Amino acid sequence: MVNEIDEIAKEKGTPRSQVMEKMLRDWLLKSRKRAIEKDIEAYYLSLTEKEKKEDREWTKIAAESINRTWDD
Repeated sequence: MVNEIDEIAKEKGTPRSQVMEKMLRDWLLKSRKRAIEKDIEAYYLSLTEKEKKEDREWTKIAAESINRTWDD
């Protein structure tokens, strides 16, 4: 692992610590994104049929509103 990091640092001309910082930052962002996506999925899976119907209706209203706004 260290050799690979050293190789990346050499290719980019940056210090190893900077490469590690970027890798950790990228990993944290991806990890947070996955957690948010998981929460969103859990939310939608938990909806009742009535709530799903209401969500579809709001989606339709929003789409129509956007279309009217963009067509103006």
